[in-house]
Amino acid sequence: MDGKYVNAVPLYRLEQEFSRYGLTITRQNMANWMIRLGESYLAVLYDYLHQELYNYHVIQADETPVLVNRDGRSAGSKSYMWVYRSGHLYTDKQIVLYDYHKTRNCSHPREFLCNYSGICVTDGYQVYHTIEKEREDLQIAGCWVHARRKFDETLTVIPKAH
Repeated sequence: MDGKYVNAVPLYRLEQEFSRYGLTITRQNMANWMIRLGESYLAVLYDYLHQELYNYHVIQADETPVLVNRDGRSAGSKSYMWVYRSGHLYTDKQIVLYDYHKTRNCSHPREFLCNYSGICVTDGYQVYHTIEKEREDLQIAGCWVHARRKFDETLTVIPKAH
């Protein structure tokens, strides 16, 4: 895992490296080991950090499209990576969690934020406001970058006075 994810060495190169030492370890075996280790150990860490994120008064959320080559759909299908993180003011204990889904459906942030009480800073995507209306303990706050962009767009529409 260290070679693959820390040193960015592709599995086929690791396979070749092991072969030079007389070890036959296929990239398929290594890929299966990565999956099993992720499911057995990293999933526990992810769940722990997810619960820890609920202790922050302010968190941030955003989603971005990603093109996926292999998830049962045709290559290049659009999916979404939902990203949740602790606010930048929590400099000593930053948490960033990624939540992959095939759609941009409201059910994904609803499930991720189900036990969170506090303020979630987001862009203007409506699903966050939909969830806020369903809950009394969740407040959606707009992102200043998006608010500034809206303000700038409004200024360009206002005609100049003569």
